[in-house]
Amino acid sequence: SIIVIIIITASLQPNTKDGKTPLMDAALEASDETVSSLLSWGADPDKTDADGDPALIFAIHSKCLTTINLLAPVTKVDLGGALYWLARFKVDLTTGELRQLVERAAQDREAAIEGLEAAAKFGSSAMIEIIAKSTKDHSIFEANKEKLWMEATMSDNEATVSTLLHILPKPT
Repeated sequence: SIIVIIIITASLQPNTKDGKTPLMDAALEASDETVSSLLSWGADPDKTDADGDPALIFAIHSKCLTTINLLAPVTKVDLGGALYWLARFKVDLTTGELRQLVERAAQDREAAIEGLEAAAKFGSSAMIEIIAKSTKDHSIFEANKEKLWMEATMSDNEATVSTLLHILPKPT
């Protein structure tokens, strides 16, 4: 009925004060059923808030893998930011959706660089490996070698340093 359409349409609109949508709120609260419903009703996962963050970033902040996995396959914006937060919160990248998100981000030079730097800084050797296997532009490693090594050594994470050693030589 018309009332249901109006209610659904209103539930998809952002709050004009901060630009957050109901999808972003549901993602932050890790409300999987609400996220799923809003997506099926046509909520735009790529709409961003006043800070430029899509719902996926809010899901990552919730640290709920189910919510993250609902949004990862349908999000197309700010993939570099998503990789940053996945690395910072040390989210397990073994689920298919998250691995595919990292693989997709690796196809974008800027997103891949942002992900590599965050992975080195926060000790996500798994992200470095996925990007290395997925990127078509391997020059990003050489071009960012010194920063990656600096971040990795400051993180004091042996697995990250070991992964980098396999990918690129240590700067002299």
